[in-house]
Amino acid sequence: VLNRNSKRYGPQNALDCHSTSCWNSSATTSWPLTFLISFPKACYPTTINIQFQGGFVGTPMTIRMGSIEEEYEPDDSNETQSFSWERPIEPIESLVIEFSDSTDFYGRVIVYKMEVWGDEQQD
Repeated sequence: VLNRNSKRYGPQNALDCHSTSCWNSSATTSWPLTFLISFPKACYPTTINIQFQGGFVGTPMTIRMGSIEEEYEPDDSNETQSFSWERPIEPIESLVIEFSDSTDFYGRVIVYKMEVWGDEQQD
């Protein structure tokens, strides 16, 4: 987290739906950067929408959910990008997103928005 200021640049800001906040990593050579999303209820995620700051894009991006692992190459862009995969057979309680590198020379990644879409497990 940039300058260790978790309140202003922490990972919760990528998920808060406010366009003025962001998750901003510090410059790093220690890869991968890992982002863990825990769901309040087991679900079947199928899509992630993510908006980076152009020039500070985490790429490649690996998404892990139980035994499923998908790798994507986000564009170096400010536009919201969407990545989809097949619905998991078993519901999951969390997913891990790893960035193995950055388009920034110093290794910074900036995420303004991260949304995970799918279906909740029915009781």
